[in-house]
Amino acid sequence: LYYTCVLLSVIIRMARNAQYLIDEASQILCDYHNKTSSVGLRNLLYASQCPKHMVPILTSVVNGTQTHYEQLLAVAQEAGVGVDNHNHDASQRNHWELAVVLYECLLGSRRVRGTSNIVTTVKQNKALLQQTLAQRRKRGDTQPFQPKLHPDQSNSSNAMPRYVRVNTLKCSLTEAIRYLTEDWSMKQVDLELGSSSSNSSSNNNNFIPPLQPHTFALDPHIPNLLILPPKTNLHGDPFCRDGKFVLQDRSSCLTATVLLTTTTTTTCTKEKGDNQPCHMIDTCAAPGNKTSQLAALAMAHPLESKVFALERSPARIATLQARMQALGASDIVTTV
Repeated sequence: LYYTCVLLSVIIRMARNAQYLIDEASQILCDYHNKTSSVGLRNLLYASQCPKHMVPILTSVVNGTQTHYEQLLAVAQEAGVGVDNHNHDASQRNHWELAVVLYECLLGSRRVRGTSNIVTTVKQNKALLQQTLAQRRKRGDTQPFQPKLHPDQSNSSNAMPRYVRVNTLKCSLTEAIRYLTEDWSMKQVDLELGSSSSNSSSNNNNFIPPLQPHTFALDPHIPNLLILPPKTNLHGDPFCRDGKFVLQDRSSCLTATVLLTTTTTTTCTKEKGDNQPCHMIDTCAAPGNKTSQLAALAMAHPLESKVFALERSPARIATLQARMQALGASDIVTTV
């Protein structure tokens, strides 16, 4: 009886958490489509009071529902599953809740959890909804669901590496390499740059090949960027928690790298002389990964340099300021 009670308690807690995410996602989408100002989905997500550990799931659900909205509603209408849609706030809210639950049922987690009447309705008709979606795909009325990653995920040669930027404001590259080598038992290897097998005709020696398990490498072009094997899980790692590692894609790191390389070698050094600092402006700066990278690179300049980070949303400013504090960049970055 005790274990039964514990199991029921866990199930109830999971259902409540799922319903919380559904409610948050539904309200965000409802506010976005009923907006009277230029507030976008990203700003609404930043303004959400959702706990931090649930934000990635909330973002995925909101974006997925928004992207596949017409497809989801078409399936529901053909299956005869829906809610009354009168012109008032409650019905609009229910409309978007249905879309969110349909996304989770058909395209997202494929699970239907929650406590609302809409969740119960979708759960009761789950088999019918899935059958309707399959029939529409077979008829060509609905586009096949496109996975986010490469379709052949079983082929490791097509998987994207995991990129980790060493935050030199809190940790040296030498310390980071020693941490991966000793604590993670990983081996540093040299990259063999070349083109991918699927695009060998356009080889520009910039293709990053996937690494073998338990190895890592330094990016040949971006300072302090580590390349790890695909799907390396660093969430919750002490170096990430302490701000020493920043999970940042390679493309996101290019802007600051190019800016600092060209600015410090031409504008500041050759034209103005070595006694001139380089001040930079980062517009739309939140959440702050590129901003903190600019701050770290600015620290390498001979004289004191500053980064001015601009944001128009109060919620995003708060996120940016907290991020700069966590990454040790608050003395270099001025938020505006």
